[in-house]
Amino acid sequence: MNVTSGEASVETHTVAAERGLGWWTDAWALFIKSALLWVALAVILIVGFVVIGMIPFLGTLATALLMPVFIGSWLVAARKVDGGAALEVADLFTCFKGDRLTPLLVQGALLLAAVVVMGLVAGVLGFGAVFGMIAGGAHQHMGGALAAMG
Repeated sequence: MNVTSGEASVETHTVAAERGLGWWTDAWALFIKSALLWVALAVILIVGFVVIGMIPFLGTLATALLMPVFIGSWLVAARKVDGGAALEVADLFTCFKGDRLTPLLVQGALLLAAVVVMGLVAGVLGFGAVFGMIAGGAHQHMGGALAAMG
């Protein structure tokens, strides 16, 4: 099947469900080629997001916007290793260069919008439970009080 969207054309393939095990096996083989460096890249990424996350409000925005860029860079690095090239720390920042950045930032903005909507919905639902507890529901039903506190 060939799917065309705007200028990009993506060819899809149907494979047997058993191929999933093969993907895990292939991924493990890529990991083993540079295991310590893959782990180092993961640590750098996690520490970076923890530090960014410490900035009130802006940290959350930056994390949501940048996550797809780093994931894209990670995937490009995996493709590079699959092609026989050596993994480098700079590969973690590959998608910050060239024409890959803008579409990935758009994906990050969509992720951010989804997080905001989910937060609003959870807040509204949670506020209703707390308000019900305050309004006297806690005295009548212990289960409702525990649910509101959760």
